[in-house]
Formats: sequence, structure tokens, C-alpha cells
Amino acid sequence: MRIRLLRHATLLVQVGDTRLLIDPMLDPPGTQPPVPETPNPRPNPLVDLPVPPLDVVAGVSATLVTHLHGDHFDCTALGM
Repeated sequence: MRIRLLRHATLLVQVGDTRLLIDPMLDPPGTQPPVPETPNPRPNPLVDLPVPPLDVVAGVSATLVTHLHGDHFDCTALGM
């Protein structure tokens, strides 16, 4: 099993030939509003992805969204 943290809660988990994308937040940094009621509200995502979004989703078998807060699933992920 391989687990790769891409940013915040976005993870790629690979078990054999199965690739699971968890909480895909693929928008460019700063394009989403801050999480409500946080002590230091900053636009999300906070950092760049380490690879382009198309590379993140390449070969993904399934996607898991743990909950529907805006910092765990975004419009770019929805369109992929």
C-alpha cells in the first residue's frame, strides 16, 4: 500500500492496481473562500498541488469524499 498526501486532506491511496483519491481539492490556490468560522480565514486551497490535476486523477479507480465541506471537494474535482 502507498499513501501520498497531496495537500490538506487530498490523498492518493494505492493498493495493488487500485488507486483511491480521497477528498479531491484540485482548484488552484486561493480560488475558494475561507472555511467559515476559522480563527485565521484564508482563501483555499492554501498551497499548490505537487503535480497537475490531470496527473492526480490519471488512473483513479474511485473517489471518496469524507464530507461536503468546501475544503474537501471542489469544482475542478467535480469536472474531472
